[in-house]
Amino acid sequence: TKVGSPFVIDGMEVSYRGGNIVIGFEANGGVLLGSDCLLNGKTLAALPTRDSLLPILAVLGTMASTKRPLSRLRELWDLPFCASERLENFPVESSSRLMTQLANPDALQQFLAPFGTVAEIDETDGLRARMDSGEIIHLRPSGNAPELRCYSEAASYARATAIVALTLEKARAFASPGTQGI
Repeated sequence: TKVGSPFVIDGMEVSYRGGNIVIGFEANGGVLLGSDCLLNGKTLAALPTRDSLLPILAVLGTMASTKRPLSRLRELWDLPFCASERLENFPVESSSRLMTQLANPDALQQFLAPFGTVAEIDETDGLRARMDSGEIIHLRPSGNAPELRCYSEAASYARATAIVALTLEKARAFASPGTQGI
């Protein structure tokens, strides 16, 4: 979905109509539970609003049920490592020009070539590319500040942070005076 709890809630409602247990997340740490779910024989009622207590309780409950310390919980799930950063004071015009250029699949492939081949594109909120390696690179102009944000998912934290750093470096170079294209 687009960033913002109203968009996440709308997306959750669509998914819930499909009969699934629905959980939404926001980058600010909020978790939204869009449907009732059963946990250890008890019903946890839907809470489709940003809640910071639910993820804390979930972590504490998982620590108790698995008898693992917090530092070892990640081993339970095959999750990618994520990284994010932003270019502050990045002119809105530069963001717009970059996103317009990257809407061209050939330009996008050229821009992201250091990371492999673009396999899938999602333009729901900015530009999110899934690479043939499974890595994700998401560029998104801020909706309320002169910033360009970049998020990535990869098999290691070092790789995720390297992807973000190089992507933002390329975006900064694109916005430099005299640069015409990718």
